[in-house]
Amino acid sequence: MVDDVISVENQLQVSHPALVPDKELASSVETVLIWSPEVDSTNIISSAKCGWITLTGTVKSCKQKHLATELIESVPGVIGITNELTVIPTERPADQNIATEIIRCIEHHRDLDANQIDVVVNQGKVTLEGTVSNWLAYRTVEEIALVTEGVIAVKNYLTFK
Repeated sequence: MVDDVISVENQLQVSHPALVPDKELASSVETVLIWSPEVDSTNIISSAKCGWITLTGTVKSCKQKHLATELIESVPGVIGITNELTVIPTERPADQNIATEIIRCIEHHRDLDANQIDVVVNQGKVTLEGTVSNWLAYRTVEEIALVTEGVIAVKNYLTFK
């Protein structure tokens, strides 16, 4: 409370941007995906409902699935995204090669301790376990796994010290 104030007349007006029509929004999302050289949008279907985008279909890597979401987050009118894309890699590196590459990248990152992180890969699905120092390290290890060739899914069970 403020001394000597008896009442407040609130004349604040909040304006919300108009919703982009679903058809127009879906078209904008498709255009962004088509023009991205990093995402093969051939098998991606996008739909819009009241500003919420749903992606279905297939992509060739976890990296493409992740990038598809990042690309459309900035499309005007997008309120949220449900990414139901399935990863179907065209080439399948051996699980051991995937794990080795993830560990190599972790070892080369100055803020990460590879000795504290276990990487298990089973049919392209990565499980991360162990301890990291903070939230940024947690996300960094997850990002490394997500963008590694051959990865189709990542389960992150890392904890903070």
